[in-house]
Amino acid sequence: MTRAPRATNAKLVMMALVFFLLLPFSLLIAAGTWAWAMGWLYLLFFLFSTIGSRVIMVFIAPDLLRERAESMSKTDVPAWDKVLMPIVGALAPFAIHITAGLDFQNGWTAPPIAPIVMGIGTGVVLLGLVISTAAFLTNRFFSGTVRIQTERDHQVVSRVISAG
Repeated sequence: MTRAPRATNAKLVMMALVFFLLLPFSLLIAAGTWAWAMGWLYLLFFLFSTIGSRVIMVFIAPDLLRERAESMSKTDVPAWDKVLMPIVGALAPFAIHITAGLDFQNGWTAPPIAPIVMGIGTGVVLLGLVISTAAFLTNRFFSGTVRIQTERDHQVVSRVISAG
């Protein structure tokens, strides 16, 4: 397998700034106010799970962090994934944040949502972040793209052993 050049430190810093600053705060910018408690709560969950999981990964699987940072530069990534990954990984979250912020600003989902429903929704969001963080922390091949990572001893399961 041939490899493309590694991502530069400057490129990684720029990607981190976009992901950790511009993406989360696009929610509040689109809302047109900093005074949105549920928006801030979501941002705290988002940033805590994202930064927290990466800090943990530095200690338990730094090779996975490297793989995820360099996944788009690998030569064995399918062409369709090089198109799909930026859409799913960057454009879709921006679209969700901007839509949610504009919804708050313009009251599209009026009448107001009952506090119990907001509480349940908050719990579901938190559960989703916990599940996705757990998957990230337990699967050492949780790459940003679809590829068999042979250089990291990744193998395809070709046989299923039944418990019966």
